[in-house]
Amino acid sequence: KLGKVKARLVLDQPFFGVLICNLETIIDDTINPPTACTNGRFIKYHPEFVEKCSYEELAFLVCHEIMHVAFQHMCRLGERHHIKWNIATDYVINDLLTNEGIGKMPEGGLHNPQLVASAGGTSEGVYDLLPDPPPQGNDGNQGSGGDRLFDSMEQPGSSQAERSAVEGEIKVLVSQAAQAAKMQGKLSANMERFVGNALKPKIDWRDVLRRFVSARAK
Repeated sequence: KLGKVKARLVLDQPFFGVLICNLETIIDDTINPPTACTNGRFIKYHPEFVEKCSYEELAFLVCHEIMHVAFQHMCRLGERHHIKWNIATDYVINDLLTNEGIGKMPEGGLHNPQLVASAGGTSEGVYDLLPDPPPQGNDGNQGSGGDRLFDSMEQPGSSQAERSAVEGEIKVLVSQAAQAAKMQGKLSANMERFVGNALKPKIDWRDVLRRFVSARAK
């Protein structure tokens, strides 16, 4: 199944095709939630979820994980709550893939176009609009509004140097993928805009302010 999805992406969606061919694919029945996860260098899939998905749902799932990588979401977590951040990024990715008509979102996927639009289309903006999850009382995979994680992200290394290296690798791959898709006339204006934003250096002043306040409080 995964092989067929990859082959079709290479032919029909070269932006995603170039990226998936440069990310290691791992089948892992221990990941939680039992769907998929990525750290920017690999994508893990739970075998039972892969089997349960239709071809269109699996195409959506693969592209969803690719977009976590393309947007460097695992490198942008900072000091945010990881579950709330994952939920915010899922809303943005699912909105983009739905608008692009790529595959079919599996049941349980998070989709709220109004929320994404209100947040300016950014994961940081959605994150700030979402309520904080409770400190205790859930299974570790659920946000405060009852939103359940569709997938998960792993840290791309234990040091800032490792995370910076992964971020640099991703930007090179995204640039190459965008160029390949554009040469074939298969990069939409919407995707081109998102890719441009993904390649821009990011300074999140909210994170800077949080770190400043935290340092002053110590």
